[in-house]
Amino acid sequence: MTLKSVVARGYRLLNDRRRYRFEFVVDQDRGRFRIPDDLSVVPEEHQTALVIGECGATWFGDGAERIGWSSDFLLINNYSVLPEAPPRPVTDYSFQVVQIPLRSPLPEWEYLALPFDDVDAWQRMVEGACQRLTQVFEAAMRYNIESRLLTFVAGFLVPQQNPMGRMLPRDDPRNLVFVVESLNRHLVTLVASCQNAYYVDFDQIASGLGKQFIQDDPINASSHGSFLSNWHVTGDLDRLEPLGPVGQHFDIRADEFRHAVWLELLAMYRTVRGVDQVKLVIVDLDDTLWRGIVAEEGDISDETIEGWPMGLIEALQFLKKRGVLLGIISKNDAARIEGLWDRIMGGRLRLDDFVVHRINWRSKADNLEEILDEVNLLARNVVFVDDNPRERAEVRAAFPDVRVLGAEPYHLKRVLLWSSETQVPFVSTESSRRTQMVRGQMAREQERKRVSREEFLSGLGLTARVFEIRQADQSKASRAIELLNKTNQFNTTGTRWTVEDLRALSADRGSMLGFAVRDKFTDYGMVGVVVLREGASVTRVEQVVMSCRVFGLDAELAVLVEVLKRAQQSGEHRVMGIVQKLSANQPCWDLFQRLGFVEVDEGVWSVDGEFNPTKELYVSVQWEEQSASSR
Repeated sequence: MTLKSVVARGYRLLNDRRRYRFEFVVDQDRGRFRIPDDLSVVPEEHQTALVIGECGATWFGDGAERIGWSSDFLLINNYSVLPEAPPRPVTDYSFQVVQIPLRSPLPEWEYLALPFDDVDAWQRMVEGACQRLTQVFEAAMRYNIESRLLTFVAGFLVPQQNPMGRMLPRDDPRNLVFVVESLNRHLVTLVASCQNAYYVDFDQIASGLGKQFIQDDPINASSHGSFLSNWHVTGDLDRLEPLGPVGQHFDIRADEFRHAVWLELLAMYRTVRGVDQVKLVIVDLDDTLWRGIVAEEGDISDETIEGWPMGLIEALQFLKKRGVLLGIISKNDAARIEGLWDRIMGGRLRLDDFVVHRINWRSKADNLEEILDEVNLLARNVVFVDDNPRERAEVRAAFPDVRVLGAEPYHLKRVLLWSSETQVPFVSTESSRRTQMVRGQMAREQERKRVSREEFLSGLGLTARVFEIRQADQSKASRAIELLNKTNQFNTTGTRWTVEDLRALSADRGSMLGFAVRDKFTDYGMVGVVVLREGASVTRVEQVVMSCRVFGLDAELAVLVEVLKRAQQSGEHRVMGIVQKLSANQPCWDLFQRLGFVEVDEGVWSVDGEFNPTKELYVSVQWEEQSASSR
């Protein structure tokens, strides 16, 4: 019997449901557990992804259909070279998934013949595997390297047991569990060296669902690193004893794993794009942050915060570290709560960790309205957590865009920490210090109310530092793209950016400038971006964005004055600016008018020769280490 006839016969048998009935049943709830959708509002439209991997990845790519996407596939085995261009233009793909086959860096012949007592040989084998992984990785990342295509790189599935035995040392190069984990750590480092690329922990996802239902290492070589399936039966049809497909011997849930991975990819994609982003989480206290009504009972025990309250406390602390603001709205006696706080929390969570709190007997909807005004946020960026259904209903009625939680305390930690809407692709310096910066902003606003505008601005000690955004400076470039993509109110065009766009800008006579602002209250970090395009006799300001935390201080005017004067000094005489009037960006509609520009066409502003702002500016502008003052 020829190989071709064996394969043909095998597929006929597999399709004969009377003998080999086998269907994947995908448990949507198990796949969704890791990716809660309680905070999702905007549905995802149909997109296309590119999948690059070994032959088994064709099956993986088909899973995109379950989330309403489509995918293209490119094979990469061993040291394969990708074609110059994928099946579609790179710009047609929302992202690519790169799944390097484990056998490429770790073929079984590299380790099977090694003697157990030669530890050095095993260590050299691990180092060689890492070197091979680097080579394969660089080839597989071609489209990311050339076009900065958003890329998710799959980690390897770690063997379920040490082939030498469970009693042998754990952290040892002779343990293939340790070897594959070492490759994953090396892969994480490689991904971090690329721009617009992120590591996807396949092994963690598989562990959450149950690796015994997913991974093929009980049957195949550990270095195969793939999924349970029925394909083996095509080579076993002529055995003396009939052998059924793998599904008769193992409970296969590989389809469930595939679906969970695509949900993970979609969640990461939404996080990168900032879809439905949560910027402020407000919590009630009694029976929400702790058990019971402590102000009345006065009996504080370990059970007051043990269990789900401790999980919520941990979630709030990690959210704060990500840059999410925290707030409290509680019907309580403020002095009583402040006196009991340290006894309840024991240092785990401080009142100072909350950027704002309203502990009083007023309506929670009224308190929320004040808070939104004070921190200058939109209702759609807020999550409100309360155990009382009446209070939740009141907030929903007053602010339909606020997302409300609290009915099920056992789900709070998972929803708040694991939802894509509360996560960030990176933590910038500005993000990690957001609570302190907003608190300084609030103190600044209190002073603004006590004195005249001129007295306030002149005594603020405002300094703006301007610098060029270069692609090589990943920290500043990432923060610039974050501002461009997440700023709505002061965004002159609303244009969203990718790393690829930044790369193309510099190649097309464009430049991107960032500016950071500080005053006597706080350092606000990088708060704005100016996008310029230079022509033969004109400089175009194509986009200006600025964080709402420095609204009304005239920093944007002072920065533009200095930036445009420099452009004129370099030989350009005419300056133009673009403003697209959108529903959310009214604060910047008159930006160029305030600089003395004239609107020459709808949304197009121009000035020839000298220009001056329509009012005095109290901002000192510095260019990196060189300073220039604008008064």
